[in-house]
This record gives sequence, C-alpha cells and structure tokens, in this order.
Amino acid sequence: MAGETWIAKVNVFPIKDSKSKTVAFVGAELALAGGHKIWLNGLTVVNGAKGLFLGLPDQKKGKPAAGKEQEYEDVYFFKKEDKAQLQEAVLAAYEKKVGKN
Repeated sequence: MAGETWIAKVNVFPIKDSKSKTVAFVGAELALAGGHKIWLNGLTVVNGAKGLFLGLPDQKKGKPAAGKEQEYEDVYFFKKEDKAQLQEAVLAAYEKKVGKN
C-alpha cells in the first residue's frame, strides 16, 4: 500500500496519574487491500528512557513447560517503515489528546 494511508483511525486512552511507564492504551483501525479493515487492540504509548514510543501487543502463548520461560505471541511488522508510520500516527494522536499539540 505504498503511498497510501493505511492507518484509518487511532483511538487513544490516556492513563491519568500512572506510576507505570505506560501512559496510554491505544486501538488502531488499519486498512487492508480490497477495502477490508482490521482493528488492532493492545497498543500502548510507553514513556521510556529516550522518550515516548509505541508498544506493540503481545499475548501469553499457553502454559510454559516445567523449567521453561513463558513464551509470547507478538505482532511483527515486515517493514520497519510501516511500524515507524504507525508509531508516528499514534504518538501524534496521543499528544493531541493530552493537549501537547
């Protein structure tokens, strides 16, 4: 979808007075080929050592075997430019929601 806007909508839910590094929860509507769309929940805005960044959802994958660490199913982007574009849209929506822009 080069050159097209594939981020249809971003909903930001700031966490007030959070003692956590997570400062907001986010959902995003992503446009797919053929006019289809998906909703991605579980995104977060995280205040890290180098500033705000987009946290992607992950989910525990079953029960860990005895003596093994918990495995997670994660969201991955095939192109780092796509993740950067989503992060830019999410952070802009977050800053607009909390009154920084």
